[in-house]
Amino acid sequence: MENELLRCGRDTRFPLMSVINAYAQPGEEIRVIAVTPQTEAALIHFRQLAEELSQLQTEKGFVCAGPEMIPLTYAGDVNTQIELFHKLLPGTETPSTAA
Repeated sequence: MENELLRCGRDTRFPLMSVINAYAQPGEEIRVIAVTPQTEAALIHFRQLAEELSQLQTEKGFVCAGPEMIPLTYAGDVNTQIELFHKLLPGTETPSTAA
């Protein structure tokens, strides 16, 4: 069964845009965190994500400072995964969870 709310009504490179389009409310503050390897192709995709997010923000009226990039070393070893985890933790804090 298809979720009608997730019909974006536009072409998008990023499935996340359908979710934001469906659920972000005017005036609501949202954050988009992009874990991005430091490759030329990934940086191009990050810029495309920023453009699509900005267009959707203008149309829907939610508040977003743009996608936040968390750079990722392009490797799949355990140490790289641990490094990523440590980079993600501070990004998940909100005023209610910050010590």
